[in-house]
Amino acid sequence: MNNTIKPKRRRYKDNPYSLLYEGEYEIIIATNNVSKKIKVSKEIYEEFNKFELDDLKQMNEFDRNITHYDLDEDSIYNLSINKEISIEENFIEQEINNELHNAINKLTDIQKERIIKYYFKNMKLEEIVNEEGTSFQAVSKSINKSIKKLKEILKNKV
Repeated sequence: MNNTIKPKRRRYKDNPYSLLYEGEYEIIIATNNVSKKIKVSKEIYEEFNKFELDDLKQMNEFDRNITHYDLDEDSIYNLSINKEISIEENFIEQEINNELHNAINKLTDIQKERIIKYYFKNMKLEEIVNEEGTSFQAVSKSINKSIKKLKEILKNKV
């Protein structure tokens, strides 16, 4: 039976050491692509371990803050993709999608195309303008008007 224990945690990629326990407490130091094992006391090992855990805590707090400031429609969608949903939530989501689909079908053809391009194909307004050969203002107003119309259609449905 292998009694090698390495703490399982993410560390900063440039961290020059790793902790290892193989019946004895060791620290592996890597410099210039050369690794060296150094036997240490349990107390020193635990201090390094505590330092790593504190470091990990700070990195996680940093990541949470970055994630908080980077939230946009795409990142929220990507975060929610892997979320497991119940049968009831799935049914409700399907009903909402059906209602939205029906509401979009009540738009004019040009409004429908622009909403699909902007929200479902993730095209930027400039891309739609260039593709259609029209003005930025026309596309922007059309999408805003479509959103108002969709809100009105869906107001009593959802």
